[in-house]
Amino acid sequence: MDQYQNISYNEEDESEISLRDLLYYILRQWRKLLVCAICFCALLGGFKLVKGFSELKSGDISENQEAYESELEEYTINKKRLQDQIKVLTQSIQKKGEYHDQSILMNLNPDAAYQSTLTYIVNATKDDALLENDKGIQPVINQRMNSVLGTYASLIQNGTILSDISKKNGLNLSQKQLSELVYVQTDYQAKILRVTIVGESEKQVQDITDAVRAELQNAASPMAAPVTYYHLELVSSYIGEDAGSLIPIGTVFNDGTSESDVIYQTSIDLLQKDYMQGVADMQEMLFTCKDQLAKLEEPAAPAGTSKSSVLKESIKYALLGAVAGAFLMALYYAMQYIVSGTLMSCNYLNDNYGLMVLADYHAPIRNRLNSMDKLITRMNGISEDKQSLECVYALGAANIAAQMKKSNASKLLLSGNAKASDFDDVATALKEKLQVTGLEVVSAGNINENVAAVQKLQDADKVVLIEQLGVSRLQDIKKELQMLRKLEKDILGVIVL
Repeated sequence: MDQYQNISYNEEDESEISLRDLLYYILRQWRKLLVCAICFCALLGGFKLVKGFSELKSGDISENQEAYESELEEYTINKKRLQDQIKVLTQSIQKKGEYHDQSILMNLNPDAAYQSTLTYIVNATKDDALLENDKGIQPVINQRMNSVLGTYASLIQNGTILSDISKKNGLNLSQKQLSELVYVQTDYQAKILRVTIVGESEKQVQDITDAVRAELQNAASPMAAPVTYYHLELVSSYIGEDAGSLIPIGTVFNDGTSESDVIYQTSIDLLQKDYMQGVADMQEMLFTCKDQLAKLEEPAAPAGTSKSSVLKESIKYALLGAVAGAFLMALYYAMQYIVSGTLMSCNYLNDNYGLMVLADYHAPIRNRLNSMDKLITRMNGISEDKQSLECVYALGAANIAAQMKKSNASKLLLSGNAKASDFDDVATALKEKLQVTGLEVVSAGNINENVAAVQKLQDADKVVLIEQLGVSRLQDIKKELQMLRKLEKDILGVIVL
């Protein structure tokens, strides 16, 4: 009973596959692998060879050359276009980075920056008397007032006023830096000009605001009489630490002809986000251009223009075919090994159930082994004795006799799932060889299917299993061992054919 208790059972059948046994099983079929590789080699190589020589004879070489030249020209144009785009985008991103480092606006904290607002209105009180006498003159007056608003807004937006301010030594700001700190909104409906200044400190905003006010006052003197007749009047001036609020921008038209989606407000946060989004878009475009350039492939010169090129292509395809053919055949046998559900290695019984392998037989690859067969057999550690049934029977009988003598048992039962004819051959040979030892050997057969075998099993002292590679089903072996365990029968070991 001690021996049987040492047998372990893998109830989940999660056994590992031995790569060595799998490789040996595949290499045993090396002749079929070679035949399949040769067939695929001939098919692919021959197809490419016939196709190449047919192209040589068809007279399409000139057409192929023209197509190649057209593809090459298109490739060259696309490559130059992508390279130019990459260069422009790279330079633009670099300039954007330099601008960001130097820009006051891009580095402002909307929650801590300062903002001032100057609100001007066009003074038209001189025309009150005219309007009382003639109401039809109102459009003319409106046109003149709009002209005043447009003139002053243009002086700020086109850089005249900002240019003069930037020359003042006290501010230390360039015209470009000022242009992104000063914003103008021209409201032709309300006859109002709004000037908003943002900055990083109250002093900076105050200095710019004072300069803008002074320049607007000074700008009236050189203007023509129709413009100076309607001067700007400052109606409000405000400065505070609320630059995070919205900034009035754009042009509010008098007749409402502007588009419905015109935006009349912005903010420091929006301006900064728009800038960052612009940089991100440029980086995305740069990535796309680089990716397209990397994927751009130069067209190959027309193949098949000479016999040598046809032969080279044919050889390449033949080699690919040989590899593919051998691989497919090897994959077929690998799948057969894995999903067959039968015993494929004697190590399985020892690794999963702890059964002692008393003897194992490995049928020769062929009756007459050549050098390749001998090499494969030697790589798997299979000796000549394991390829001889007589030697396997003798080894199995000797191991059985030794085990029986040690346990003082006299009645041995042979059971297993091997093919009936092969099972009988093994049983006969073992009876002959164990006869001299005085042991009683009973050949039961398959206890999973044979009633007589189960009846014989009840009186047996010891049991020896006879299983066969590629024949004995794993599920049947498991069922057989479960029955022996229930009947508490000692298993000396197993002989694997």
